[in-house]
Amino acid sequence: MISSFKTEAHANILLAKEKLSNLSDTQLRWKPAPERWSISQCVEHINISNRFWIPELMKIITRGKKSDNYGEYERTGFGGFIIRNLLAPKVRKVRTVKKLSPPDQLDSKKVMEEYLILQKQWEELMEKIYGYDIVGNRVPSPIFSLITYRLGNAIELNNVHTRRHLNQAINVMKEPDFPAM
Repeated sequence: MISSFKTEAHANILLAKEKLSNLSDTQLRWKPAPERWSISQCVEHINISNRFWIPELMKIITRGKKSDNYGEYERTGFGGFIIRNLLAPKVRKVRTVKKLSPPDQLDSKKVMEEYLILQKQWEELMEKIYGYDIVGNRVPSPIFSLITYRLGNAIELNNVHTRRHLNQAINVMKEPDFPAM
């Protein structure tokens, strides 16, 4: 299961490089409407999430329960519910909580650079987390610390969440008024 998590993390890096790396600052900062996010804001939202998740996984590596992880991985509890909703064919819009919302003014180049750095760290963590119990270890929610996710659910949730917001960024480019190169 861990290898598929790493594969998903790597695919997210490749998708961003392929679709977003050649865009101008104007294109990265352009918003389809005042209430909608720019490409940079979509990516910064991913960065904000990764700034939370990476240290949490490092804590597991430092003091987590070890396991051979044999058996079936299941999407369970609240984490499983969120993952299933993110993977649904028709994803409904969800309002982002303030602490995970990106600011309006961003340095697009820095946002993109940080995305690649954080995603690479995330991908590398998939190697290090191998051997830690993906069911027994729990990770707090970035929104409400009293809610915890099983480690496997937290990893999958972050990968799926990242893909969702990369797709959101890519969809910005499909808007009729998106600036040309």
